[in-house]
Amino acid sequence: MRPEPTVLPISICLLLILGPVTRWFGTRVQTLLLLLTKSSAAALYGYHALLLPGTLLHELSHLGMAWLLRVPAGRLSLWPSMQGGNRAQFGSVEIAATDPVRESLIGLAPLLAGLASLFLIARWPLGLWLADAGLADLGATWAQLVAARDLALWLYLVVALGNAMLPSASDRRAWWKLALGIALVLVALQAIGALSRVPPEWVTWGLRAAQMVALVLALVVALDLALGSLLWLLTQLAGRLLGRRIVASSSS
Repeated sequence: MRPEPTVLPISICLLLILGPVTRWFGTRVQTLLLLLTKSSAAALYGYHALLLPGTLLHELSHLGMAWLLRVPAGRLSLWPSMQGGNRAQFGSVEIAATDPVRESLIGLAPLLAGLASLFLIARWPLGLWLADAGLADLGATWAQLVAARDLALWLYLVVALGNAMLPSASDRRAWWKLALGIALVLVALQAIGALSRVPPEWVTWGLRAAQMVALVLALVVALDLALGSLLWLLTQLAGRLLGRRIVASSSS
């Protein structure tokens, strides 16, 4: 059975809201740590430690894509550093300058690696891929989830990977050039009628890929919202018990 075409806009919407949700979740974690420790450095390093598996995958995916595309790469760093606007960078890797296509693909690598890794976790350890239903049957999805072995470990990895897989501003620097090129190719293909002759199997494959993306993104967003709300409540409680003013903290 081919997935419904509506899965594509759902995936796009989830991807668009993932950035704001992950930033909100990161703020909730660091605000609580800042309240408890009274140290902005402790809040930063604590959040960095939480996301370390995701940061490692993020930077290694850059290196792997650079190696595949034959682009020279240099030093890898997993140490957090402060950036402008009171934001932090949790890792970095030196990549040589190259053409816009390869630069865009290297920048896109963390998102692709993150989605693939999260799908593997959702599909096998968590058992959430329910035929063509995906996350539509919430009752069956919940039953599958609570029955998973080592649930806490896998959910932690979902949080760590999901909150570190979005490309940074520097990763997205050349995307507009690649997007413009793709748009021009699509316009040309449409003009000669090639798009109308796309094999149905390709359409089905694309919809299944979008379904996979929707499943993964929905899981990350749901976990971030649930855990972030819990952290917000703990922050309010800790603030009252400790008599301290709550000051938000953020990083990228």
